[in-house]
Amino acid sequence: MTTSDTYRTAGAGPAGGGHGALSHLFPNAAERRFWASIWERLDRHNQPNTWDYQWNYTVMANSGFDANSTRTTAPTDRLANLHSAPLGDLLVPAHVLRHSEADDYFVHQHQAPPAPAMSSAIPLPDPTSPRPRLQVALNEGERLAVDLGCGGKPRNPFNAERLIGLDVMTNQEGVYPCVIGYEPLPLHDSSVNFISAFDFIEHLPRTAVVNGQLINPFIDTMSEIWRVLKPGGLFFAQTPAYPSMAAFVDPTHVNVITEGTVSYFARRQGLDGSAVDPWGLDLGHQYGFRGEFLLVNQWWAGTHLCWKLQCVKGEA
Repeated sequence: MTTSDTYRTAGAGPAGGGHGALSHLFPNAAERRFWASIWERLDRHNQPNTWDYQWNYTVMANSGFDANSTRTTAPTDRLANLHSAPLGDLLVPAHVLRHSEADDYFVHQHQAPPAPAMSSAIPLPDPTSPRPRLQVALNEGERLAVDLGCGGKPRNPFNAERLIGLDVMTNQEGVYPCVIGYEPLPLHDSSVNFISAFDFIEHLPRTAVVNGQLINPFIDTMSEIWRVLKPGGLFFAQTPAYPSMAAFVDPTHVNVITEGTVSYFARRQGLDGSAVDPWGLDLGHQYGFRGEFLLVNQWWAGTHLCWKLQCVKGEA
């Protein structure tokens, strides 16, 4: 069993005396905070609001097929008429063993990596002398991916044939310098198939004063991502988000993301095809966003909120 299966047994929930009961499972304080934050988000805020998380943590609410149910409120729903049979006796194991390798893998996949050490003073680019745009040679059929704020190890979630990274400090081959948010991305218009940003956009200020002018590095970066993506290109972002503690504890996190933030950059559709937050993109344009995305998907991965956005342009 993994940790999510052992929460009730370990006494991590409200009835179990709090998160201190996890100390015998996790001698590492960072891992305890990671799992505790997931429990708090679920227990206090019902996030993510899905049935499977609650099932994992054995705090499932009513899941029948009527007006009082958690999910399927229509008794005529096709799922309400599936063949059913008695479950029989449910047995609680007398002992639960932690699968430490599975837990370590999960934490390392979803916990933000330590920020690379850097000087507190980063020289801002000269707006009168922009960087030359990169010329990335591609063979026929090759797709280009760009990973933002990648440090020395750019990631390639879309498995593109060519990969480069952009970061403020770099000495690695294939990673190019750019003070993202304060200067244009050094890439040509509509030249990139995929862009990713792992644990990065939370570090982009919402406002800053540069050379006496007020700018918005976060909105400007979203505009730049849209500019360099090809029509139909994809942007993936993974960031610690509200209400997770991970969104606040790091003092370099200056841009708190919520489930509604994406509405200012992307059109969203509900399951019935109706528009979600139809006002959002218009407000984003008023705030200076230059572009348009379509929200393909938004989901939670532990303490992190993930976006998958598709670039919308009027080009063939």
